[in-house]
Amino acid sequence: MDHLLNLKSSMTGHNGHGLHDWVHSTSPTAHCSFSGVSCDADARVVSLNVSFTPLFGTISPEIGMLNRLVNLTLAANNFSGRLPLETVADPDTDLRGVSI
Repeated sequence: MDHLLNLKSSMTGHNGHGLHDWVHSTSPTAHCSFSGVSCDADARVVSLNVSFTPLFGTISPEIGMLNRLVNLTLAANNFSGRLPLETVADPDTDLRGVSI
């Protein structure tokens, strides 16, 4: 969950808008009910779809910590910068589901 909350911090930019349901919880699976997040049976994030949210800011290298991610959809947002290398550093990462 901390990885997602760190991502939220970078993606919502200075104005803090968007992803309002991404809040800290003591439940080990709470992040699986965040908007745009899908998890596998082990509560690991496998899909992140934050398209049309709208978000401003950058994509944090923290995204590389979501090592089971097979779908990443970031379309129709106002991100700046580059997609971090951490996203593609793992040779097992399947990027066929990336939509920017």
